[in-house]
Amino acid sequence: MKIILGLFLLFSPVLAQSENTPLTMGMPFRYSRNPALNEYLSLMTASLKDAGFDVVIKTFETKRTYDLVIDGDVDAIPYDDLASTENRDKVVTMSFPILKTYARIFYRADNKSFDPKNLKKLKGALARNNVLIDQEAKKKSLKFVTANSPFHGIKLLLDHEVDYFLAIEEVGLGAINSTPEAKSEIKMSEVPFAEVPIYVTLQKSFKKDLPKIEAAFKKNLQGNLTKYPLIQSHLNKEAK
Repeated sequence: MKIILGLFLLFSPVLAQSENTPLTMGMPFRYSRNPALNEYLSLMTASLKDAGFDVVIKTFETKRTYDLVIDGDVDAIPYDDLASTENRDKVVTMSFPILKTYARIFYRADNKSFDPKNLKKLKGALARNNVLIDQEAKKKSLKFVTANSPFHGIKLLLDHEVDYFLAIEEVGLGAINSTPEAKSEIKMSEVPFAEVPIYVTLQKSFKKDLPKIEAAFKKNLQGNLTKYPLIQSHLNKEAK
């Protein structure tokens, strides 16, 4: 009887539960289709786990990620380019970016006359949550529509509804590699459209936890990053 009771206690689901605190993270709808986003989420999950939190994913389809954290729908968002300036008093943001990456121009390979210098004359698209890219496009007086996701933007391009699509390099390439018909049809510009730093932002209630969260991210960013091959080159390895 004692042996049976001991085994029950050892394998009890209650005792086996993590002692970490759940933390809801806002991610794009169907994010799992994009290998680059999956790598980024893996880094988020590992780092936050080291800081004492278990990530619980909450997806969205039409709402901006920044609005999700402002409205209290989620505890944190993994993507914040700091271009949204309203309601900053309601959130806390890590003091260093996780990624230092670029927005790139994606276009059809069969468009032999495409020239990145002539975007003003063309119709483009960009993903909903890329506020910094949106602002840069408006500064350049570009004509564009808003895509609900990177996959939506790639589809608009494949369907000849737009001439180009602006997206974070890794995210755009991830969407292309996950869309068989796009692999040979879509090209990426060599010249960046804009530099984009990517931060993690949390609800203000996590301010007291920020030091341990930052320490956990620094540890992971200075560790073995070969398990993140798609985003490795732009990860902020100098975070200290």
